[in-house]
This record gives sequence, C-alpha cells and structure tokens, in this order.
Amino acid sequence: MSRYGKTTSSTSAVVHLFNLINLGMALAVLMAWPNYADALADPMSVISGEAAPIRPSVLEYPYFLFWLLPIAGVCGAYIAKAMEIDPLAKFFAVFPALLTLTSCAWLYYFAGYWNN
Repeated sequence: MSRYGKTTSSTSAVVHLFNLINLGMALAVLMAWPNYADALADPMSVISGEAAPIRPSVLEYPYFLFWLLPIAGVCGAYIAKAMEIDPLAKFFAVFPALLTLTSCAWLYYFAGYWNN
C-alpha cells in the first residue's frame, strides 16, 4: 500500500527484462535488416514453395512482424502496467519474444537446415 491508501502495482523484473529483450530484438532487426533478410528469406521460401525474394523489404508482410510484434508487446505491457493489470503486462512482455524465437526455430527445423 502507498501512503495514500492505494495499492501499488508491483511489476516484476520479468516484465522489465522482456521489454528490454523485445526492444533489443526490434532494434536489431531494423538496424541490421540485410543480415536478417538473408537469414529469413531462404527458410521461408523453402516452406512456402516460392522463390526467395532477392531483396525482401522490412515492410513486406511476413518480415515486418519480426520488428512490429516486439514493439507492440512493449506498448501493450506499458498500457497494462499503467492500468495495473500485472498478468496482462507479463503476457504482453513475454509473448512477442517467445513467438519470434519459436517461429525462427520452426522455420529452420522444417526447412531442413538443422538436418544438414
């Protein structure tokens, strides 16, 4: 409780840690996009059965999710923290990072890059 009788929100270190991870991932994808584009275009082309684009843009459909979801997660965690809904803040902080990591692992596993 605070001095004025209101309960204070105690956001855990998990929310802060995953917000930093999300911001780091989004910044890394935006700043080093040519490196990430080369790494992600080949597995996506193998899975979809289409030719890999020569220069995929950071604003094209599947690729913009790698930087937009982490930023949206940070914004959602901030709003949930401001509304003092701690479980929702934890969800918004953890979900984008786990989704991005599992989708990259899924791409490489089913594209056959781990079997070589």
